[in-house]
Amino acid sequence: LRVFENGTGNGALMIFRSGKLIDARFRRFRATEAACRVLAWEDTDILIQNDKITIEDRIRADLQSIIVKSAHMKDENRESSLLSGSESGRVPQRLSAYLRKQMNGRDHVDDIFHDPGLEDVISDIRVLGNRFNLGRFRLAAVDKGRDRREIIIPGDTPVKVLLTPQSPENSVLRAIAQFTELK
Repeated sequence: LRVFENGTGNGALMIFRSGKLIDARFRRFRATEAACRVLAWEDTDILIQNDKITIEDRIRADLQSIIVKSAHMKDENRESSLLSGSESGRVPQRLSAYLRKQMNGRDHVDDIFHDPGLEDVISDIRVLGNRFNLGRFRLAAVDKGRDRREIIIPGDTPVKVLLTPQSPENSVLRAIAQFTELK
């Protein structure tokens, strides 16, 4: 099966043999991890191909356990999602107004925007967090040197906040954390 997530351009491959899922591929993910991510998609198109290809059986779990794991991943994403439903397009504007209010009218932000290109980075951070039992990933502060600092907020469509060189990073982080809890 070729699976395409509507609205994102994501595509994946799920390979079955005699009704059993034997492999899956999505971006850099393979086997069970890829299958779980794909099964968590909400709106998809599926293309069925009956190709004779030789692929080793990389998935040892049964499909039911993969579906359950996928549902858990979907729930985690919903819980940690700052950007869901009809509100997603307005988050940068609402966050900007909230930060100005919290920072006494001073603008410590160069820009706030959706950045779908961060999905792989966020996925990597979540994997590390799970591996080391760090809890739910809520925010990341990134220092790129030369007064280039940004804050990443995970969600359905991740948000990137570019800070001004003079911005008090800790105060901005606290304000964004409060904003995400209000959501």
